[in-house]
Amino acid sequence: MRHATAAFLLILPAVLLFAADPAADLAEARRAIDTGRYEQAVTLLERARSGTDALAADQRSGALGAIHFYAALAEFHLGENGKTRAHLEKFIEYSQNARISDRAKYPRRFVDMFENVYEKVNKDVTDFDRYYPGFNAAVAVPGGELNSDLALELLGLRNEKREWDERRMSNDERARFLDTFWARRDPNPATEQNELREAFMRRVAFADHMFPGDAQRGAKTDRGRIFILLGKPAMVQRRALLKDKDNVQVYFNEQVDGHMELWVYANEQLPIDIPKRAVQYRFVTQEGIGKGVLQRAEEAFATRVLTAAGEASVRREDGR
Repeated sequence: MRHATAAFLLILPAVLLFAADPAADLAEARRAIDTGRYEQAVTLLERARSGTDALAADQRSGALGAIHFYAALAEFHLGENGKTRAHLEKFIEYSQNARISDRAKYPRRFVDMFENVYEKVNKDVTDFDRYYPGFNAAVAVPGGELNSDLALELLGLRNEKREWDERRMSNDERARFLDTFWARRDPNPATEQNELREAFMRRVAFADHMFPGDAQRGAKTDRGRIFILLGKPAMVQRRALLKDKDNVQVYFNEQVDGHMELWVYANEQLPIDIPKRAVQYRFVTQEGIGKGVLQRAEEAFATRVLTAAGEASVRREDGR
């Protein structure tokens, strides 16, 4: 089993770029696995996982992926098949494109288990997951003042926005206002958690990380707003810009430099009934235009759909 861990570094070259304490624990856990000290490795990896809380989001995702992989390997050698599968599922959520690069370095049954779990986890993976991995593993962040303003902007009804913007409220009054705001949108008041609020904050955190603008938080970009309100599109396509097909400006001797990204939502994903079977949003990334800019021809319809999504978030008193 010695040197088995080295094969995995081929597919995770940046594993050791995160903070010192988790990195040290992971390195020691790998040495423990190489020398057959599997229970010690499990303990070290659990400590490493706790140490990732202070990392930046992009570093934390890579660190947790590595930790879960080696935890799966240690649990496999301890005969804990259920825990092995659970750790492999987490690893694949954090590192969806990673595969075992040298199967000969690992026990055949472990490799077979990895492949089975990989196929199971990726069976329902969309193109969105492949372009923007990690949402399944993303963690919601507490709602602060910035996210409260964002919630009002994206979900608020006209009268709620007016009251929030114009009425002078104390901190306690603003807190009560937000409690009422989210309570109106709780899809299941019988439970302690507000599922819609948690989903909203989780999407906001992911949008801020994945769709940052040049001088704008990701949640307020075109892609961010649409993702927060409509969720993951059913299909994503990306291609180079075409001068004769796309409505873009051309720079540098007729050469088009940039790409077009297409998001497709099925009819049943939308908050309003439309005659089409699907709705498409096109985003352009091009120097001089911006990053992920929604095409102007679709802005009016996008506004209509997003407004409807905000209105649809309010729980009707009759339960419908």
